[in-house]
Amino acid sequence: MRPGGSIREQAIYIWRPNVGLGDAQVLAKPSGLAVHSGKVYHQDMNQLSRFVSLHPYFKVPPDKMPYLKAILPEFAAKTRNETGNLFYEFTINGDEVFCREGYVNAEALLAHLENVGAMLEQALAMADLIRIEVHGPAAELAKLKEPLAHLKPAWFELHS
Repeated sequence: MRPGGSIREQAIYIWRPNVGLGDAQVLAKPSGLAVHSGKVYHQDMNQLSRFVSLHPYFKVPPDKMPYLKAILPEFAAKTRNETGNLFYEFTINGDEVFCREGYVNAEALLAHLENVGAMLEQALAMADLIRIEVHGPAAELAKLKEPLAHLKPAWFELHS
């Protein structure tokens, strides 16, 4: 929340890495915000929640972690121009690497996997895929079940 205003008066801000808080950019006008039960919801929240997300977890041996970390920026760079990508970043917890990634629909997720396929093979030579989850609406998950079956993902259907 911006200092000096109520929740209803606020705009939504987005911060980019290496940009100070004073350099935030306005993402949306406050007219779409509503206060309910102490939480802030955007008017399009239900529509936005219909995206598909992929949640891969990798276990990395300590001697391979520096090499895997070195190629993570390449994944992000290759993904940056995908029109159906909503977000894409990595988080690390000890010897586990997690990729947070979201797509507008099943087709965009499959296009991403094709785009990074060769790099993913390189990463899998250094790490084990220990868990993978796919989250989204039932209709979108249905489009992914056959193409992703070999990965044996856990399927999480959006509850509406």
